[in-house]
Amino acid sequence: MSTKTETAHRELDPALAGQGIGWKLGAGFSLGGAAALWLARAPDPDHALELALAMGLGALAHAASRFWHPAPPLEKPHMDELTDLPDRRAFEGELHGVEARRNREANFAAVLMLDVDGFKDLNDELGSRGGDAVLREIGARIRLSLRDGDVAARLGADEFAILLTSLAKPEDAERVATRIQQNLSQPLTTVSTRRTLSVTVGIAIHSLTELDREELMKNAGLALRLGKSEARGGTYVFVDAMRKDIERRRTLEAAIRRRPPAETFTLAYQPKYSIASGRIIGFEALLRWNCADNGFVSPAEFIPIL
Repeated sequence: MSTKTETAHRELDPALAGQGIGWKLGAGFSLGGAAALWLARAPDPDHALELALAMGLGALAHAASRFWHPAPPLEKPHMDELTDLPDRRAFEGELHGVEARRNREANFAAVLMLDVDGFKDLNDELGSRGGDAVLREIGARIRLSLRDGDVAARLGADEFAILLTSLAKPEDAERVATRIQQNLSQPLTTVSTRRTLSVTVGIAIHSLTELDREELMKNAGLALRLGKSEARGGTYVFVDAMRKDIERRRTLEAAIRRRPPAETFTLAYQPKYSIASGRIIGFEALLRWNCADNGFVSPAEFIPIL
């Protein structure tokens, strides 16, 4: 027995005896729980570990070292605490791993962006606690609407996103959107009065062989934005023509910021004829915005922007 081991036995023997443990020098001794307890209570953890290792008690030393120097806790996943859905950062991570999630039949991936119509007014009416309860119910219903392998996330406020990675054909994304809208249109169970919700959905679809993750997210957002400016409660699939519509809208928004339309409104008068008499019986006044950069702009274009 080495000098170091003998020293270890001389120090540990009285301590273990004090715990009611008798054991033999050398191989074949049995320490039991008291030895671990002594190690845990040792006033000098580093010295106690050295003694345990000298006696060949590697497993016990390892356990004690974890007691004194526990491993740092695992990083908490990026989850939205309110809905228990992944947050934006986690969703972006899932998007970057989309190829690993595909199956053999998958040809396309899609991102769905959802916005709850009129949620701000509902939240103002119910209060923050009631609004939070509604958001939790929305998150639960979205989860129930998904297929195996789909990923849903809350991006913020009343905006949600869904990643679909196993699409055999583009139309499958619209089927998922329809199922979500149907489930969310059912009366809420978390409010005392009968209330229903509607959501506007923007969809972007890419082939897995030509996947551009940033474009997928951006295009889904563009489709959602354009949809909310036209008619809420619908599903809008991104197409390239939407880029021109968005650019037109941005151009008008910039023009409005430079000079309010009220300063350049004009009226156009359209005559009303009587078929019976063949005469003009009145006029219909039509409001127009005479924009310096874009010419005459219809109210159908500028009113939604105001």
